[in-house]
Amino acid sequence: MSPVESAIAAVTVFPDRARVTRQGRVAVAAGEQTVAFGPLPLGLLRDSVRVSGTGAATVLGVDVVTRRQARPANAARVELERRWREIEIDMSAIDVANAVAETRERHLERTAARTSPLPADFDAWLTEVKTGIAERNRQRADLATELAAVQRQVGDLRRQNLPDELLAEVTLEAAADGEIALELSYLTTGASWHSTYDLRLADSEVALAWYGMISQNTGEDWPECRLALSTARPADSLAVPELDPWYIDRRRPVELLEFNAGAAYGAAAPVPAPAGGAPHFAAVADAAEIAEETAVAEQGPAAATYTPQRPIAVRADGTSHRTVVAKLVLESRLDHVTAPVHSEAATLRATVRNNSSHTLPPGCRRRRRVVLGARRRARAGPRPRRSGARRTRSGQTLREQGDPRLVPAH
Repeated sequence: MSPVESAIAAVTVFPDRARVTRQGRVAVAAGEQTVAFGPLPLGLLRDSVRVSGTGAATVLGVDVVTRRQARPANAARVELERRWREIEIDMSAIDVANAVAETRERHLERTAARTSPLPADFDAWLTEVKTGIAERNRQRADLATELAAVQRQVGDLRRQNLPDELLAEVTLEAAADGEIALELSYLTTGASWHSTYDLRLADSEVALAWYGMISQNTGEDWPECRLALSTARPADSLAVPELDPWYIDRRRPVELLEFNAGAAYGAAAPVPAPAGGAPHFAAVADAAEIAEETAVAEQGPAAATYTPQRPIAVRADGTSHRTVVAKLVLESRLDHVTAPVHSEAATLRATVRNNSSHTLPPGCRRRRRVVLGARRRARAGPRPRRSGARRTRSGQTLREQGDPRLVPAH
């Protein structure tokens, strides 16, 4: 069985998984034979594997097999495990040396209690023992810190912790000796992306920066390759909705029976409240304006795909990678909202209309209101008392009627 030297050429990230495409070339001989792609991530969905390519050969079948190993083949994982064992051995040796030194220290103290006068070298002996214990304790603390760092790195690998590997064995029948190009694609879990937003108010316009946050712990690092973000959900099963028929009839009198409460004919069921809420918009710190590349959007019949204009690498350690999806300037109308009974602050609000060609995720309607912050230099309060202002007495309390208004706070 010949291995295929392949590399990741493209990745499409969905909200809960990713499709990875590998490309490679392999030399084949005339006749039937098997070539192998691997190692592949353990979270691979076996029924999603697809093989295509170019060359004088026919694909007869694809099998995904598991290779059981005593130790992981990943070089970084093997090195971390080796260093982990070395640190534990060094710490055990320090513990043994400290135990011997403490026994010697107790023996010297008992000797000092029974012997008078003390030997001339007694102080030097005791100082040597205590100094050695202190030095070894310092070394052990350094090793414990390094061990904790190694353990965190091993934890970051997550799915690479298991030594097992997956291989995709492709059975081919070649017409003649030569070299063929193969492309293997598969879906894998452990990858996702979600949207984040930055809002910035410039004069009367609202600038919206739409970012895609990508993270994955599939067990394999994605090098710089063609990366696309898709809103499709391959895991969702679709069904054609069927409506229940409604029958219209004349109103019939309800016959009340003894011990039974009558019910109104045709009572409507309560309408559930719509699901979903307003998305959270992160605050934006003041910064100099710089140019940022945005992704190329492709609107499909059921989903949208956003492709960044440069190759992107994403490590398999769960760390989020941010890429710019779009930069939008939206039409907006500003106003202030005040509630003096709760707070004197005036909240700045914008009614924003999505006049762009982008379809924002659920919760971002075509027109919506967003809170931009509180105005620190304005507050809400009653108007100052004017001459002739009407005053009323309620019980024993004298009240002055005035209209709330915004006044500058200095």
